[in-house]
Amino acid sequence: MGRTMQTARKSTGTASVMVADLDDDAHEHEDSEHFSDDDDSEDFSDEGSDYADSKKKGKPPPAKRAKKSSAAAAKQSSVKSSRKKRSLSLLPAMPLDVLFEVFSLLSPKDIINLSRTSRIFRDILMTRNATSVWKAARERLGAPECPSVMSEPQWAVLLFGNLCQCCGAKGIPKPEFALLRRVCISCKKENFLVEYRFKTRFPDVDPQVLELIPHTNVGAWSHGYARSSRFFWIPDIDAMLRKLAEYEHNLHLRRPGAKKALEDFKDQQIGIVNSIDESKRDREQWWEQFSEGRYNNKQAAIDQRFESIQSKFLELGYTASDVAYIRMKRECQQPALLTDRIWKRILPILEPTVLERKRERLERDLKNIKAGRRTIVHNLYQDYQKTLMPAEWKYLPRTLDICTLSPFAEVLDSAADVTVTPGDFEDAFEKLPEILADNSLARKAHARNLLQTPAAAILSGPTAPEPGEIIEGHLEASSTSSQADDGALDLATAVFTCRESPCASYGTPESCLFGWDDVAQHHCKSDLGSTTYYWNNVHFDFTYGPPDIAFSVLGSAIAAVVVRAVGLDESIATVAEVDAKAEDIRFGCSVCAPIKRDGASWTKAGYTWRRFVSHCTARKHSPDVLVILPPDVVAAVKTREMSNPNRSKDQWTCAHCTVHLGALKLREFVVKHVKTAHGIESPREPDDLFFFERIPPRLAFEAGYPVDPPGSSSWKTIRCLECAGGKPSERERLFDLDGVKNHIGAKHKIKDPVAGIHYR
Repeated sequence: MGRTMQTARKSTGTASVMVADLDDDAHEHEDSEHFSDDDDSEDFSDEGSDYADSKKKGKPPPAKRAKKSSAAAAKQSSVKSSRKKRSLSLLPAMPLDVLFEVFSLLSPKDIINLSRTSRIFRDILMTRNATSVWKAARERLGAPECPSVMSEPQWAVLLFGNLCQCCGAKGIPKPEFALLRRVCISCKKENFLVEYRFKTRFPDVDPQVLELIPHTNVGAWSHGYARSSRFFWIPDIDAMLRKLAEYEHNLHLRRPGAKKALEDFKDQQIGIVNSIDESKRDREQWWEQFSEGRYNNKQAAIDQRFESIQSKFLELGYTASDVAYIRMKRECQQPALLTDRIWKRILPILEPTVLERKRERLERDLKNIKAGRRTIVHNLYQDYQKTLMPAEWKYLPRTLDICTLSPFAEVLDSAADVTVTPGDFEDAFEKLPEILADNSLARKAHARNLLQTPAAAILSGPTAPEPGEIIEGHLEASSTSSQADDGALDLATAVFTCRESPCASYGTPESCLFGWDDVAQHHCKSDLGSTTYYWNNVHFDFTYGPPDIAFSVLGSAIAAVVVRAVGLDESIATVAEVDAKAEDIRFGCSVCAPIKRDGASWTKAGYTWRRFVSHCTARKHSPDVLVILPPDVVAAVKTREMSNPNRSKDQWTCAHCTVHLGALKLREFVVKHVKTAHGIESPREPDDLFFFERIPPRLAFEAGYPVDPPGSSSWKTIRCLECAGGKPSERERLFDLDGVKNHIGAKHKIKDPVAGIHYR
């Protein structure tokens, strides 16, 4: 029983002071227990004692030193004497009034820490004579008055400590003013008793005893109980029951004044409880203001520390932007002032991050510097283009392409601290014509190499590739291909496809390249038509090279059918000859269904010969889908072609001068310029003006002509040319595509009729 009473007395802490009349020795004992816990919540210093560090790391005791000479011993004795004079060991020997005057200037937190440094200081600060020291420190912070049931040191620990006064856990942020305790969540869960469970825990005790004990309305859980519930500290209940048992024991023994003593005690406890409850709100308001001020002071100290760290890094050659990334590092979030010792410790921790940010900044700066250098190249390149006729512009690579060539790249990749001027590119531009000629020869050899193998396969007949097959070649031309006739690259059947985006995307109207001329002027690789885009985008690492093109067997076969349809020989007809021959001819696709546009009429697309080949190649149509449109339909299609929205772009230039270089205009503006500046009354395309765009437009435009709805009798529009002797007659019978093929095969014994030759 005695051991139980002793344990309960030790666990009650402050409550035992409230519910018991203690003598001076008991008060001193309470203070001793109260200050025995470690409190390091505000230990902001990065500098610990060497002794403490060695103990934590488990260092072995130092080895014995060798004996020194008398002179060395005298010198060491002098040093030790000097150190003793500078120590604080003589401070306790000073008069108490002087010590109290000095201590009264400290903060409560400092006084608490001072009382724990040694037994001497503790004995000095725990006496009643030192109460003024604690009180002065408290009043300087505007803290509430000390409750009557606590001493000033106890009140200071409650307000400015951070340990759980039950289990010693660290980091308890706020005291519980309703209970005059600072306890952790775990201890609250273990020691809180909600009022309605009192009879379960203490079945033989009158609930009226709770009126003598402080309570709180804030539980240990974030949910589960209403705020109107009252929570009591179980050790307080146990202590109160023991105290009441003493008074009742005296009453049972009928000692004089026992009844009045019991009543006075109850009245006193009720007064204490009411006083705590009435002062609770004022104390909590002060705590909120104090916490906010302490947080602000701490943040100000952290800001000051970071400014000191930043200054140190600036002295090392870094910039403020480099250091900004370490702002939230733990080493920068301490409120302790930055000392040389702390800086020496945290520098190896922080500098790798700062150095990495510096590298990233230099890389960004170098990109911006290179962007400015590319602008110099771009301006000089435009001056070079002005020496050429506009018709030659389409064969030139883009500015970004020439920037990757060796003479230009060497200057562009100079160090960031090197100033690059237009004169630095003078040698590179002198070599540019030769470089462009070599690149053109390489591209031509590549195209010739692509053309050689499939051409032989097509001529061999049985070994011809399947329709739609793409034949790939090698960048290096073989010795055999280099000797081939370059005239084959000018044939209309030399059809290539570009596999770069966006040329290979669905819906591009110009997906095929016809002959060497188209290949030579095709520079679509990642080109968005804006030089600014390249200076500020990730395409800085773009590697120069010709577009990825391939020979199209299907496109060549369809082009051969078109050439025969316009009356030329596909084995010798060039692209230019087909362009001239088919200028007033338009083609239709027999397998594509008509489309009802705008909900009004049904239309079918009419194509130039180039777009027809591109259309059939992209859709994987066979060559026999060709339909030659009659003259009246051709006129409607050509009229519709003039409304192509792509023609409305400001991508037009004069073919006779360089006035529009770098500032392409609308077609109407260029037409007016050609008329006034060059005296040409009826400008023609592309002799006098032309549409200059490096890549085909993404959106397909199809010039349509009206047709009857599908299923109507007039849908049969194809005539057999064999029946009419090669010339269609209005009186001849009309067929649809399948019908005319069956008719020609059955009647005229032609197995594979060709559109434009056997039917139209």
